[in-house]
Amino acid sequence: MNPTGILEAAQKRELQSNWLSLLIVEQTILEKNYSWLTTSIKRGCLFATGMLIVNEEQFDVEIKFSPFFKYRFDRVRIRNHGIKFNDEIHVYHDLTLCLYHPYYDLPYSGYMPLYKIIPWISEWCHFYGQWKKYRVWLGDEIKHGDLRG
Repeated sequence: MNPTGILEAAQKRELQSNWLSLLIVEQTILEKNYSWLTTSIKRGCLFATGMLIVNEEQFDVEIKFSPFFKYRFDRVRIRNHGIKFNDEIHVYHDLTLCLYHPYYDLPYSGYMPLYKIIPWISEWCHFYGQWKKYRVWLGDEIKHGDLRG
């Protein structure tokens, strides 16, 4: 394992051992800054749900955040649009949103704090609306097949 991987693994173990503190901090930030979300913590996971309105369209958002998830701590899903897997719209196979690039955006920290992710959800929803209209993703992107950009 390279030095960055060793540091990331050590940080993840530390966050897992202090998971409740991490989730309470994230929950407090969400509740203070995003009144449209309802939050709870259960079984090592922060859950948040809410209705986001973007360009007069409603998006039923479900968020799960846990240091015990593999690869990334966040799982963000839109529940009311019948979204199907499609690399072009930046969703993973489990239909959670791809909001940042794990290679470029997490080089040393190992995880993206949830409060940084929330604004990107509305951006994703905006560009999803544009994609439905034009069948082209108009937002900034790194293609999923490109590990190096």
